[in-house]
Amino acid sequence: MDLENELRLALRRTTAPAGFADRVLARNRRRRSSGLFWATGVAAAALIGFFTYQRYQQMAEEQAGRQAVLALRIAAEKLNYARAKVLRISTEN
Repeated sequence: MDLENELRLALRRTTAPAGFADRVLARNRRRRSSGLFWATGVAAAALIGFFTYQRYQQMAEEQAGRQAVLALRIAAEKLNYARAKVLRISTEN
């Protein structure tokens, strides 16, 4: 057989087997539903990531607030110590 005849034979028109269209449509429906499943999963992961980041930010802000209060307390103690020392020196003279 020559190449032309082999190609003609391989590319000849044939009828589809029984149920072919139904199988193609069923496969297409499965792919669409699995695509929806993946899209839902991605959306859920994005929401979880967003809320996790929000909570992390909130915790960081709370910690910064606690650190600021501590720094103010330390500064107040140092100022009170310095004030007491100044008052002690001024009363001695």
